[in-house]
Amino acid sequence: DDVVMQLTQSIPSDLDLVYDLHYGANLISFPSPGSVSLADALPDDIELFVTGIIGEGQAASPNPVLGWVGSLSEFTETSGYWVKVNADATLIVDDATPLDPALVYNLHFGANLVSFPYEGSVGIADGLPDDIEGLVTGIIGEGVAASPNSNEPSGWAGSLTSWQGTKGYWLKMSEDASFSFNIPDGLVRKSLPADIQKAPVGFDFDQSTQQAFYFIEDIVLDGESIQDGDWVLAYNDNVLVGAREWDGAYTDIPVMGYDSHVETAGYLENGETPTFKVIRETTGEEFILSGNLPVWANNELYTVGVMENVVFPSTIVLERAYPNPFNPVTNITFGIENDGLVSVKVFDVTGREIADLANGVYSAGYHIVEWDASNSPSGMYFLKAEFGGITETQKLMLLK
Repeated sequence: DDVVMQLTQSIPSDLDLVYDLHYGANLISFPSPGSVSLADALPDDIELFVTGIIGEGQAASPNPVLGWVGSLSEFTETSGYWVKVNADATLIVDDATPLDPALVYNLHFGANLVSFPYEGSVGIADGLPDDIEGLVTGIIGEGVAASPNSNEPSGWAGSLTSWQGTKGYWLKMSEDASFSFNIPDGLVRKSLPADIQKAPVGFDFDQSTQQAFYFIEDIVLDGESIQDGDWVLAYNDNVLVGAREWDGAYTDIPVMGYDSHVETAGYLENGETPTFKVIRETTGEEFILSGNLPVWANNELYTVGVMENVVFPSTIVLERAYPNPFNPVTNITFGIENDGLVSVKVFDVTGREIADLANGVYSAGYHIVEWDASNSPSGMYFLKAEFGGITETQKLMLLK
């Protein structure tokens, strides 16, 4: 059963807020006028299910003896927070203090973790003053994002269409600025948008506090465009790290990163590149995609052009190592048509084996392995890849 925690603020009001927290990371904001300490804002026994709270460059962890420890000591009304819980939970705030709609947010260049601690919701463009909207390069919520796009009626593309009360957001700015949200009548009383389905049945992944989004213009599968309702899945090798139902041009695909917690083990880290797969909603047929993707970095928004499905090789394909020449790390990409045993090794000019990069069963598709030659001297090396009795070779040049 869900854990239910109840908190009543000291000043009676007619505003009651409910936070439905899921296991793992939740990006939220608190109705805390001014600044208030974590101990004063939260129920005494909340540490039974909250394992940590992360703000912008700050964090706090519950300690059974000392209470809350860490650099994050108080909530502020303009800030958002990642709250990590060890079970589904509901936090009820009775008599929450309504915030002043003229609340000023002082933003710096880059990514700002901000609150929207009001009731209900308001559209992305409607909530931003016109003079500020042009300075916003992207908005990231929990598993959703919005990117400026003049071709869209709202001026924004992506799965994030509105600011939602009690949620937190990364607001990315092209320069320093100050603003107040456009909040009609002090509080917004529109109904909240329906939740976006996170992933197709049977394809579950955990929300991470580290995330990036790839906005894909179009996907062509065997010569035909992807259909609305098809699913795009993101992987790091064989680990599912994100999913989104296709909803037209510039659908945003969330790609989760490793945030030092066990549930995100195997997720992307800075400098790594995801792979994408499509599942046809009507047939269940799967397609692996190819395309020139930017490397992953936390809190980034990427725009990708047209991607196509991979036509698998009948044997093994060894793509050109990149970079080459290199110092001291290079990436090797190979593709296979069927599941099978793959061997990828590096030899020096004398024929001595230097590195065993892959030696095991791999699934059909393309894979990337890395050679870190930090402990090897400069010079020429030979890369050898074997699959199904077929061998491919390539020269590598290490320059230090």
